Amino acid sequence: MHENMVSLFAEIGQYFVFDPKKVNIEEFFADLHNFRTMFVQALKENQKRREAEEKLRRAKLAKEKAEKDKLEKQQKRDQLIDMNAEGDETGVMDSLLEALQSGAAFRRKRGPRQAANRKAGCAVTSLLASELTKDDALTSVAAKKKKAVEEELVEMDTALEDSQDRLTRAN
Repeated sequence: MHENMVSLFAEIGQYFVFDPKKVNIEEFFADLHNFRTMFVQALKENQKRREAEEKLRRAKLAKEKAEKDKLEKQQKRDQLIDMNAEGDETGVMDSLLEALQSGAAFRRKRGPRQAANRKAGCAVTSLLASELTKDDALTSVAAKKKKAVEEELVEMDTALEDSQDRLTRAN
């Protein structure tokens, strides 16, 4: 068996081109084991590197797609604003419905310039509200006056009837 092992080791020496007399069996197999371990480690590192590159590529594609979608949404929003600015009344309901469905009508960020205009907008809104309440108040005042006038007319009618009754009795 020992002779068989020595002859096989000599054949391995010829195959891997080393002198079996200068390199003992333990050193050879230790080197072979180290080579295998390093080779497996290199394979794992290459796989990790490929996965990382694929992940970066997917992230880059997702980022580009998100930027493209953002640009398209901005263009749609600008088209809505432009259509309203032109004064063209065609398709207004369609654009409003689209803005409501996409949520663009609800997602409006205020910049520093718009924040200043917001206070003015609040003032305008409060003025409109006060005008509406004044209109309601005027309407209610007009209704009260109308009711008072009707009551006076009823009183005058009753007074007229009373006076007519007195005249007929006096005659």
